[in-house]
Amino acid sequence: SIVNTRQSALTVNEVTSVTLSGLNLTGNSGSGASITKVDTLSVTASNFLKNAQSGLEISQSKIVSVTDCQAAENGDAGMLMRQIGTLNSNRNLFKLNQGKQGGAGLALSRIDSGFIAENQFTLNLRFGLSVRNSRSVTVSGTVFQQNDLAGGEFADLSRTLSLIDNQILQNTLTKNDTAIWLDASNNSDIVGNEISSNHMGAYLDLGSQGNLVYDNAFVDNTHNAHSVSANSWDKDGVGNYWSDWKAVHANNDGIWDSPYVI
Repeated sequence: SIVNTRQSALTVNEVTSVTLSGLNLTGNSGSGASITKVDTLSVTASNFLKNAQSGLEISQSKIVSVTDCQAAENGDAGMLMRQIGTLNSNRNLFKLNQGKQGGAGLALSRIDSGFIAENQFTLNLRFGLSVRNSRSVTVSGTVFQQNDLAGGEFADLSRTLSLIDNQILQNTLTKNDTAIWLDASNNSDIVGNEISSNHMGAYLDLGSQGNLVYDNAFVDNTHNAHSVSANSWDKDGVGNYWSDWKAVHANNDGIWDSPYVI
């Protein structure tokens, strides 16, 4: 355990292979840990709590795996990861992170390939998960609950690269301000999610187009969906469930007789 240092508690730079396990990095005036330029990195069963900046920062690394960790009550992001070749984030908890410098529970930027599975994002003061300037990121089996701005934000704010070819699959997103928020994000799949009791269910803006949204349940959201550009909301006759749709369904074939207006 490293508690209450005046800078990042742990710094790792330019190492071929690193395995970190059982860390407890708490209450530091910088980040809990700062790791840069590692070829293969594994972080397991560790806590990053109440650090003034981010709990865990990883950048310019090739293969990164973070499993069974907790990042909570940090001043900026729970975990901040930039310029990663391949990322696996599994069974981690991100809770009550404050995002004072624009962070999120988990803030990702310039990820070449990522798999986010069975994580939980709860009560973060900005975004639960933020993905920017990345491609081939899959988010699956994850819970997003009561995050202030959005459960998941998928964006390319610089407009220089697009967030493309990603998948948001079989997640539960409930009681967030916005469950799924896409800005300038193209050709992604949003499939099989439970999206309920949010202010906004799915918000596709800033030219987000070519996205495929189907087999989701939009239940009791104040606003179910917003989309300006061309996106697809069904595939092979399978659309989405909209709890507020009151249209005629005369033949009971499971498909409404008129389309839901986005």
